[in-house]
Order: sequence, then C-alpha cells, then structure tokens
Amino acid sequence: MLGGGEHVVISARQTAGRGRLGRSFDSEKGGLYMSVGRRPSLSPERYMTATALAGLAVSRAVDTLCSVSSMVKWPNDVLLEGKKICGILTEAVHSSQGFFIIIGMGTNLENNLPDELNKAGSILEITGAAPERMELASEILKNLDEILAEFEEKGTAALIGEYSRRCINIGREVSASDGSARVCGIAEGVDEDGALLVRSEGELVRVMSGEATLRN
Repeated sequence: MLGGGEHVVISARQTAGRGRLGRSFDSEKGGLYMSVGRRPSLSPERYMTATALAGLAVSRAVDTLCSVSSMVKWPNDVLLEGKKICGILTEAVHSSQGFFIIIGMGTNLENNLPDELNKAGSILEITGAAPERMELASEILKNLDEILAEFEEKGTAALIGEYSRRCINIGREVSASDGSARVCGIAEGVDEDGALLVRSEGELVRVMSGEATLRN
C-alpha cells in the first residue's frame, strides 16, 4: 500500500492484457505492466481526469530517467519520438465497500513488439537504453501520488496546463469520436475535466471520452 490508500500490482508479463474499447494489449516480457487501485476522497465524477493525470505521471517519469521529452496523446497514450511507449486504461469500480478506481499502465521498456504495431516502440528501441523496470515503476508511482494529492487539494488547473503543453493533439487536425458521434476539426486544448476541445465548423466541441486520430 502506498500513500493515499493505493494498492499496486506490478507484472513482468500479462497473458490477457486489455486496452481501451475491449482491445487486446500486447504485454510480453520486458515491459512494465502496473495497476494502481486507489480509493479516492472525492466524488466519482471528479475522477474522469484520472487517465490524463496518469499519463502525466508516466511522461514525467520517462523524461526524468531517460533525459528525453516525451509527449502525451489524448486520451491515454504516452509517445516518444512519435511512437507509443505507454497505454493507460482507467476503470471505476463501485462495490459494497464504496467507490475506487483502477489505473492500468503498460509501458514498453525492452519488450519486442509485433510488426503490426508499427506505431508503437520500446524505450530501448528508441533511445538505445532503458531504465530498470522497478526504477521506472517507483518513479511513476511517486509522480502519480504527488499528482493525485495535488489534484485532490487544488483541482486540475495547473496539472491540465502541463498536460496540454505535452499533448501532441493540440493545434493539429483530429477526428474524434466518443462512440456516438464523430467530430473533425482542430484540437485547441484540454479542459479541467480532461475533455478534448475541438474547433469544428466554428463551434468548440467537448469530447469527454473515446479516441482522437491525428489527421496531419
């Protein structure tokens, strides 16, 4: 257990890794696969931003340990030199013991990736070196604990500002979908709830969840 009531599970390999929208998540040996369970002190509605905050924690950790400048791609990826090195899945769980969230983070350290995942890469492949698995896990968890504590105390304004500066979507044309409708336009920012703001046909549209494909 860590600060803030966190429980952490770390795995060297997953046999049934799962990504967003029910997709499989390649989880071969050599990566860092970690789930954080946290019982938040705030309402479930305010934790819609947990995926963005986890992405920020991973991005900071990679930059610190690898001396690089990683980016985030809304809503749930961390990129290095344009390649996906981390995917994040956040789930809310309501039980008889109350509400808690599970944040799953899969980071490619030195694992081999299938040829069809040509938009993904490992830290070793991209930089020529990779941090130790537990060293990266420790740095991510430290960042996440600090970020969530700041979120609970002060809200998201400063954190979302940093997330937006790292966000590769901003200023680019995207095709965004939340499962019910598709919006095409220029991504202008991310608001305090973690929604992507897309300027489409003169209107600013909030996309709360789903995907945003870069079109240029």
